[in-house]
Amino acid sequence: MRHLIHKASFIALFIIVAFTGQQPLFAQSEAELIGRLRAKYDQVDLLKADFTQTITSPFGDVLPQNQGSLILEGNRYRVETDIQTFVTDGETTWIYDETEKQVLINDYVDDETTFSISSFLDNFHDDYEVLNSSLNYLNGTRHHELQLRAGSDETFFKEVTLWVRDTDHVITRLRVLDVNDAVLEFNLDEIELNPAIEGNPFNFVPPADAEVIDLRY
Repeated sequence: MRHLIHKASFIALFIIVAFTGQQPLFAQSEAELIGRLRAKYDQVDLLKADFTQTITSPFGDVLPQNQGSLILEGNRYRVETDIQTFVTDGETTWIYDETEKQVLINDYVDDETTFSISSFLDNFHDDYEVLNSSLNYLNGTRHHELQLRAGSDETFFKEVTLWVRDTDHVITRLRVLDVNDAVLEFNLDEIELNPAIEGNPFNFVPPADAEVIDLRY
């Protein structure tokens, strides 16, 4: 199966969006919905979108909101906010802070704290069970909401909630609860699947006036 969604090392991809009109999910069973999700994302090589994300600590503190744009392709990504840019080609990672005029370069590391939709869907039946499913309206558009719980204490993300757009089975919102009881919420907008892109967005050339700190050595 192919490969979405990976987060940048600074960010886990998630935010709260109001929705109303809950009712039982009759149109599709959970198994049918997961099957349609897997079929959808099997066809996706590249995703481009705008995002808004927040993280709430176990103490109820809400960290500053992040928003920007992202391009994701397997373990390669480019995530841009107003002041920071995160890029990896799957081997090298660049983190550019525009305010500090500083670029950090390091080896790419994939770890369990990175939430991947493709890995999640591949291992869904082994790792998660459905707690609840309903048909809701998110920003005026009908969505299927799936509330899932990890079946093992070994899983880093204890709970996952997905909002799946009814018309095309695209995930537009996610919420996860990790083992540290942090809540990560992420909203996607202007989603494009397999768009044509110019150049190589997964490579980063530091600006001439930036300080470059290479952590690989």
